[in-house]
Amino acid sequence: MPARLGRDGDAAVGREGDERGDVGGVGGLDHGERALCDGEVPGAVRGIEAVVAGEEDAAANGRAEGGERRHGDSRMCCGKASHPVVARGPADVTHSGRIATEVRMSADGLAQEFERFRPRLHAIARRILGSPFAADDAVQETWLRLDRAAAGDIDNLGAWLTTVVSRVCIDLIRRESARREEPALDDGAAPDDPPDARAVREEDLALALDVVLDELSPVERLAFVLHDVFGLPFDEIAPIVERTSVNARRLASRARARIRAVDVTRVRRSRRQAVDAFLAAAREGDFGRLLQLLDPDVELRADEAAVALAAGGAQHGAPLLDGRVRGADAVARAFAGRAELAAGADVAQLPAAVYAPDGSVLAAYVVRFAGGRIAGLDVIAEPAALADLLA
Repeated sequence: MPARLGRDGDAAVGREGDERGDVGGVGGLDHGERALCDGEVPGAVRGIEAVVAGEEDAAANGRAEGGERRHGDSRMCCGKASHPVVARGPADVTHSGRIATEVRMSADGLAQEFERFRPRLHAIARRILGSPFAADDAVQETWLRLDRAAAGDIDNLGAWLTTVVSRVCIDLIRRESARREEPALDDGAAPDDPPDARAVREEDLALALDVVLDELSPVERLAFVLHDVFGLPFDEIAPIVERTSVNARRLASRARARIRAVDVTRVRRSRRQAVDAFLAAAREGDFGRLLQLLDPDVELRADEAAVALAAGGAQHGAPLLDGRVRGADAVARAFAGRAELAAGADVAQLPAAVYAPDGSVLAAYVVRFAGGRIAGLDVIAEPAALADLLA
């Protein structure tokens, strides 16, 4: 699709709180996310507790044959459910996910219905986890849980999937925190927003959230993203985060306060400078400078389309990409003396880089930061995933 390489922000946008009296809500929907979230997603879901609590037992019974995910691909294949299911709803589920009448759904039908909700689930996971590849993992795990679930007990597929992908994201965050041996953050209540709390501009939200992502507890991330970005009411968020609606509101409020404290202008400028410095060092083959810019534990991930694209252009200076590369030395070697045609650009409202040799973006480099250094590079070239990032 045509590239939007300009870095100028859109008009300032503020979003008022919902009719329950929430003040200081934040407008933060990408164009595609807004289209997915216009309808209400009811929260009445039966059977979710059994799925979450009995996960290990269910896994022991085996997974569907077709549930494997192509490594690095942002669109994963859905396996077929191992049994037919009864769902309360028409074959053509409404936008809100409501299901009204008894129909028999085949295994293929279940997979098709899951695909209807995939873009929304991926958008939620990407906002919470901060990485397209981590979002892929969360969405695939959500499919596997649906495949093992007693789907006939699910009153509303859309709400059920939202709940499951949210809880999967919490699990992934906690697992990563444990791996880093970071202390658990306090999940307690926080004061409500003051009546005069200012809204964060839409074009600033993605960057501000990215800055504080690791400072927020899992449930703070979840409450904020589901309410301020995707518009779910706190009555529906409460069972997902296992809090009362009042405390769910306060979790989002605390996250919102931290996001407002970010000096977005300064952060955007420094990150753009870091991306430009990285690309300059890569072109010049300045290995020492690359090591200075990269976090020692930096991870590079590339989807299969990106790996193939780079392999085809390796003789012309394309980076030496692989599906997964870890460590500053290895990542620096992949870029040293290369990436001449990559250019700095904003991707999903974040400072990043793109490969657009003829003016149309063929690959995007999503850059993640930690402590002022580049801590992650996600290279996306798969057409559907790329279009979603650039929407």
